[in-house]
Amino acid sequence: MAGLISKFMMNKIGKSQLKKVVDLEDSINDIPGAIHSTDKSPERFDIVGNAMRRPDGYKMMEIKILPSIISSMKNTKLAIKSMSKNPEKPKSSITTELLNDLKNFATEIGANSIGFTDLPHKLIFQGKSVMYDKAIVLSYEMDKLKIAEAPSFATERMVMRAYDDLGKIGNRIADFLREHGFAAHASHPLNGLVLYPPLAMAAGLGMPGYQGLLISPEVGPRVRLAAVFTNIENLPVAESNPHEWIREYCDHCRKCIRECPGDAIKESAELKDNGIQTHIDNTKCFPHFINKNSCSICIKVCPFSQVSYESLHTIWEKKIAKK
Repeated sequence: MAGLISKFMMNKIGKSQLKKVVDLEDSINDIPGAIHSTDKSPERFDIVGNAMRRPDGYKMMEIKILPSIISSMKNTKLAIKSMSKNPEKPKSSITTELLNDLKNFATEIGANSIGFTDLPHKLIFQGKSVMYDKAIVLSYEMDKLKIAEAPSFATERMVMRAYDDLGKIGNRIADFLREHGFAAHASHPLNGLVLYPPLAMAAGLGMPGYQGLLISPEVGPRVRLAAVFTNIENLPVAESNPHEWIREYCDHCRKCIRECPGDAIKESAELKDNGIQTHIDNTKCFPHFINKNSCSICIKVCPFSQVSYESLHTIWEKKIAKK
């Protein structure tokens, strides 16, 4: 019975809501001044859309998970519709005091970390657009105990709630900026309009690991990512990334490759035309994501999920960097 209800919800509610989301996203392409994808932009792997196109996709629409998915789609639409509230003549320079207020506000409402960078246009997904190319990048911590239970329904429920919670945080930050005279365009963490891990890397928030996820210094790969694009010209964009050593640690670790139940993480990286490297084969990863409660094994087994950043950095300096 539960499966039949999930199939009904997916076909009658999920698909119609997803179409509305995609139509709204595509409407940004027609807004004067919108920043479009390039010929080197990556194709978006639409998690919800791909799930709904699979015969087993209804498993993502379980009754206890459905509210988070529907809420995420609602807040994705809100992120686009709320751009109508942007000031007609927005300010373009932020004071140090207000920037600190922004950082404190982001932390108070649940963001794990916040960073700033210029948006490389090649990171905008094919066929998508954003309104501004100054990016405020946000991370949100996923519960450590729930990740430790992966794969499980409890893990999946938490993952979907994390997407939803961070989407709400992004919209609140966009509203904060508008209230102070700036223009803003929030991009939801579920699907999103840009490729988040390299954007977060550019903002100095961490480094992508072999599993394609950002490894942060605070909580390792237990983060979801989102961005708010704005017209503020003097954001303190990151000029360097102190976390580049993480990638060399991954080169020697490779535990996620060995533990991946779908054999979806490749030993050798594939270099895309836009210069982005990936070890992930989505055709192998996604079936496990659907059928194994959002899987999350690669997050669970990563040493950065289990040992502190500082401890692993010490190990790297003593054993790896000297080789």
